[in-house]
Amino acid sequence: MAFVLAFTQVGIASKYFGPIILSINHMMKDVLLFLMTFAVIMLAFACGVSYIFNMAVGEFTTLKIRNVSKTTFENERHL
Repeated sequence: MAFVLAFTQVGIASKYFGPIILSINHMMKDVLLFLMTFAVIMLAFACGVSYIFNMAVGEFTTLKIRNVSKTTFENERHL
């Protein structure tokens, strides 16, 4: 890690490599910002989809319980 920092400091002073190193530094910051934004959006999307699926499973379970209790009530009524 120290080698990279030393190379960066020496490279910035170079006439040819200085602008390239500075451009790469700015580009890496942009890439990191994009990845952080992407992660936040993916997390929000995953939470939303999970909420919708859990809500659907809850309705299916409620429907199943209602049908079972309705069937049980009808069977008891015929006895």
